[in-house]
Amino acid sequence: MAAVTEEGKAYFSPRHVCDALGISWPTQRVKIMEDQVLSTCVSEMNTQLPGSGQRRKYTMLPIEYANGWLFTIKKVRPELQANYHLARLHTTLKLLTLYSQSCIY
Repeated sequence: MAAVTEEGKAYFSPRHVCDALGISWPTQRVKIMEDQVLSTCVSEMNTQLPGSGQRRKYTMLPIEYANGWLFTIKKVRPELQANYHLARLHTTLKLLTLYSQSCIY
């Protein structure tokens, strides 16, 4: 699940990602709240899901922090593990490329 504020800032729901990956949301929430970086940007948003008549409060993170949080997760559902590792590898290589292009040696 994602949300965009009136100011145009995009957020995502780590809980929904946890559900998709087959990992414990309560455990991840504790890790996020204890993280020195992630805990500073957590937002609690009242959001209504499509098809639902109720608004619910969701813990959200800015989308730009998604990779940082995902890198803290080591084990996901067995059928997703290989693709998850591949995605982490591609992200690492992309970050390395971006960092290399912006550094002056």
